[in-house]
Amino acid sequence: VTLTRRQKWRIEKIHSERIARSNRASKNSENIDLHSTQEIKGRVITRYGQRQLVESIDKQLYQCTDRRNIGLSVAGDKVVFQKTDNNEGVVTAIQPRTNELKRQKKLIAANIDQLWLVVALEPHYEFELIDRYLIMAENENLPINIIVNKIELAKNLEQVSKDFSIYKNIDYQVHFLSVKEEHNLDSLKSSLSDKTHIFLGQSGVGKSSLINTLIPDLDLRVDEISTKTKLGRHTTTNTTIHHIPSGGDLIDSPG
Repeated sequence: VTLTRRQKWRIEKIHSERIARSNRASKNSENIDLHSTQEIKGRVITRYGQRQLVESIDKQLYQCTDRRNIGLSVAGDKVVFQKTDNNEGVVTAIQPRTNELKRQKKLIAANIDQLWLVVALEPHYEFELIDRYLIMAENENLPINIIVNKIELAKNLEQVSKDFSIYKNIDYQVHFLSVKEEHNLDSLKSSLSDKTHIFLGQSGVGKSSLINTLIPDLDLRVDEISTKTKLGRHTTTNTTIHHIPSGGDLIDSPG
């Protein structure tokens, strides 16, 4: 459906009014009755079809549908929703995004604080591929840093470090680590705290192993989400936000 300029203006105005009401309600959160139609602020954890899982500010999960004509939300979107029954709700407004991440023109996540490009010694890193990721991030105004995994395979670690010095010299963080040997993980955890992150990179570089190391109870979290969505574990092939125990949030986007 194509909206006229006036219709778009009215929808944006309604969004702004709902967000303002939610902000006022948040200042008096001790008076919120979660069983009423009070508008509540939350964040989209994952989207599946026409539904989404929204986490409220008090860390409760709600299955939500969208109110008509507000657009489709994605993982990371900050939203306003109304609670209905049985921990379900209706998203009434999507707050303005600070940024967006797309894959092959498809929007997959929003409001990301930091991208991390994961490369490895096997399959061996390619500078052309690294540069393409960095250019993509710069074009989308998304901050990005680099993780070099599987350094236990290095025959000459000094040469590997020298290879990446060009990126360090232009202010990209570069973390050299080994998930297998749990080397330099504490430094990475410190960089991940209190922000929302996403790992990018080609298949085989160890993204899944890294995520599972950072979030040891990931399977339990996946099971909780699967239970809430009532669609089974295959829903985890969708882009999903997980909380890192040591601090920060990680967007898991398979593919």
